[in-house]
Amino acid sequence: MADIASAKKLLEDFEAAFATGDTAKLRSKFTLDATAVNTGKGEWHGAEIDGLLAGFMQQSKKIKFNIEKVDSTPDFEIVVKGDFTLDDGPDKYPYILFYKKQGDGSYLIVKDEFQF
Repeated sequence: MADIASAKKLLEDFEAAFATGDTAKLRSKFTLDATAVNTGKGEWHGAEIDGLLAGFMQQSKKIKFNIEKVDSTPDFEIVVKGDFTLDDGPDKYPYILFYKKQGDGSYLIVKDEFQF
């Protein structure tokens, strides 16, 4: 499934959840034991991600992802690399999202690496 169309759909779902301002809805895009890493600034695991997402959603109302590359690895079915913007601002922040297929066929983020 590691194709651009599939990755684009996953990112559009993330963007839509972010736009609702509902932390729980956005958190549902991650596995319960996911890890988020802001390169050089911090790391969050599992439930700690809730606070990270809430902080992002308090300061921004919109996130937009640009895709640079879509790949897969033995450990992750979908790996998406690119940059994102917040509130249509000019600043671009790099990210890599690592997705794993779940038992129900859905794909959830197990690792989110970004630089903000």
